[in-house]
Amino acid sequence: MAKPELLAPAGSILCFQAAFDAGADAFYLGTQDFNARKRAKNFPLEDVCDLIAFSHRHHRKVYLTLNTLVYENEIGPLLKLLEKLEAAQADAVIVQDLGVLHLVARHFPGLKIHASTQMFCHNSLHAQTLKELGVSRIVLPRELSFEEIKTLREKVPMEYEFFIHGALCFSFSGCCLASSHLFWKSGNRGECCQVCRFAYDKGDDSRHYPFSMRDLDSRDIFKKLLTLKPASFKIEGRLKNADYVFKTVSAYRRLIDEAATGKREKGESALMDRKGTCTGYFFTSSYDKLTHTDVPGNTGEPIGQVISCRMQEITARVTRPLKKGMRLRVQSPTGQNVVEETLIDFSTQRDRQGIIVTWQLRDRLEYRHNPEKLKLFLLGESRPGSPLPLIRKEASLHKSFPLHVQASWSDKEGFSLTAMSDRLDAPFKRSYSLPTETAKKTGALFGQLNKLLKETAAHPFAVHSVACDFPDTLFVPLSALKQTRRDFYDALAQEVEAMQEERNRTRQKAVMEDMADIRKRYDKKGKPGEFLYRREWNETDEDPSIVITDLRLSGPLPPKETLLLLPLFISEAQLVAWKERIQDLHQNGFRRFMAQSLGTLKLLSDFSNLSVYTGSYLYASNIFAFDLIRSFSVKGVALPADIADGMLLPLPTFKGTIRIKDWPMEMFMTRLRLPDRAYKTKDGFFRVDRFEEYDRVWFEKKVVVEKKTSLPTSSYGSAIGKVK
Repeated sequence: MAKPELLAPAGSILCFQAAFDAGADAFYLGTQDFNARKRAKNFPLEDVCDLIAFSHRHHRKVYLTLNTLVYENEIGPLLKLLEKLEAAQADAVIVQDLGVLHLVARHFPGLKIHASTQMFCHNSLHAQTLKELGVSRIVLPRELSFEEIKTLREKVPMEYEFFIHGALCFSFSGCCLASSHLFWKSGNRGECCQVCRFAYDKGDDSRHYPFSMRDLDSRDIFKKLLTLKPASFKIEGRLKNADYVFKTVSAYRRLIDEAATGKREKGESALMDRKGTCTGYFFTSSYDKLTHTDVPGNTGEPIGQVISCRMQEITARVTRPLKKGMRLRVQSPTGQNVVEETLIDFSTQRDRQGIIVTWQLRDRLEYRHNPEKLKLFLLGESRPGSPLPLIRKEASLHKSFPLHVQASWSDKEGFSLTAMSDRLDAPFKRSYSLPTETAKKTGALFGQLNKLLKETAAHPFAVHSVACDFPDTLFVPLSALKQTRRDFYDALAQEVEAMQEERNRTRQKAVMEDMADIRKRYDKKGKPGEFLYRREWNETDEDPSIVITDLRLSGPLPPKETLLLLPLFISEAQLVAWKERIQDLHQNGFRRFMAQSLGTLKLLSDFSNLSVYTGSYLYASNIFAFDLIRSFSVKGVALPADIADGMLLPLPTFKGTIRIKDWPMEMFMTRLRLPDRAYKTKDGFFRVDRFEEYDRVWFEKKVVVEKKTSLPTSSYGSAIGKVK
């Protein structure tokens, strides 16, 4: 059985080295911009290029995360980044933004496209659409079951990748707006504030975490997952430390290798702890099994209790000896992360009760409330020193530019060298006037050239073959051959650089022309777009043509002029039922529908004479995303709910865009069935709406301040009531 790829997170250079040493086949990592983990250390572009070269030298792969929404004014910097990644031969880019997908597929054919889990591809219609748009691999959302993944793979054969270990999001991938609405920090821009990890007051002096998911651990079901034959198993954790990465990658490397050989390796796995984890949505969607309402998430190994806190000092009683390089976290009872640092400056002493550690912090401590309630956790152990200098040195030895070289001699041109490659626009030829003599031994020159021309010094050229066309008796002094080789490869390097620069200029011009053409086609004078109102239809609405209402599989229907909003999530099992529902509505005169995913757009394409709109979860955050969406013959495009209006110009002036009023301030969309119907916060309520296959959590701002209780500042809210 062919081994699936083991894909590891690399949020820092130490994590990259840890994953490499543990046997990862590929690494996913981000630059400083355009990635969904801005809090990770990430990498300067120069280092990314070195990591790609280093990985390729060891027959490993590197995927670049460009998995955020991109604004109009960021297209220029994005182009520069894509040019560098193409030149460095990145193995793929992982994208969320439909505009980035459109741009890469059209202008960067040398870059493979992986659809990020943020694209929320959850059924075969969605997968088929992405495949037709040029996606070579889909990173599936964590919410899909084993059977759904199996069916997806059968119906739409292509590469699939899914997560097997790490943190789980409460909301559907790419559909969480909580950070945006509460803190003006978009999770779709890499700034997630982890609202799902907040504590809530239950009203009895106890707190819980109703939206906090358990960590995923697939080891107990791994043999079953292997039968799905994915292209890649993915480990989450670009915010984790090197110790975690090494242990996790080692554990799954072992499982994959044991399955391939049928032999169990000796010794125990380095990753032992399964406490508080789950096996994800593969075989259950139970709220109780997938959430951990007593803690805010994975906090590491508990090792102590804080005794006191000062400005830059913490004293704690610990249960085990500590050593320099350990990564520690201090956490409040409500789950607030008070301190997370590497243990460097500390002292220990013993008393009758055990070990007391005094820890000098790097930064000033801001927390002052009840330090005796703080707990100390061990997250892992840092690795000493950076491997980057050695990686750079080895990366410089990687030969990534394939060449075939031909050496020839003639009376007219003298000695000539010609380089040929698929990466060159045309054969590169240079002629040289060299001193020649009659060789004492026939064929000697060919042997010399075959060896010399394969030595390309610091240049990235990999010479696969050398062909010679000259008399067997020709002789050229070795010193002249070496100088000619240097001159030839130096000139070739300059030609390749000039060729790439010209190619980039041509491409930049084409992109600008595309943008101008899009504006010309869609930019119209007049009103900035129509306003639509989102609410359940009621008889007091005077004009049903401007009202959006949620469509369900059954129940009473509004007037035919109403815009019917299809569900965000339609599972594979429900596709037929929804097609029949739309067909019945179509036959009865309904013509206005709003889609929230590419799969739903494809579903609607089977019907004629429809007025199709797209919802805000089909993020039209730039001109290329807008153009791709409009290519599906939609009449109107709803602007993203969590993107600032100022960043959307000039989209609001386009004919066919819509602004939606009275839209619920949506926080989470989840496949879990929440036990409570509302959660009280300091500023209002998190309300829960139930749809056929998912729950929607939305925020209702408090109008009247209640006098009963005042919540402590460390508590975010409380749960009240039960779902009927």
